[in-house]
Amino acid sequence: MKDDVDTLIKKGDTLINLGKYEKDISQYNRVLKIDPENIIALHQKEKALINLNKKYKESILKMEKDSLTKSKKKKY
Repeated sequence: MKDDVDTLIKKGDTLINLGKYEKDISQYNRVLKIDPENIIALHQKEKALINLNKKYKESILKMEKDSLTKSKKKKY
């Protein structure tokens, strides 16, 4: 069981380093099903959720900026 947890954490670490936060979160959820109090999985899952939130916010801001830019071009 310890090996399974360690393997899942290593996979999660690789995914978070690649910016694949959704997949990373699912890896840590698997760890937490085995060991609900695993502090490493809890911390890394939190880190992935924070990064995912930032990624979504950046996407929204970019879409808003692009929309404003297009609106300005249409006026002229």
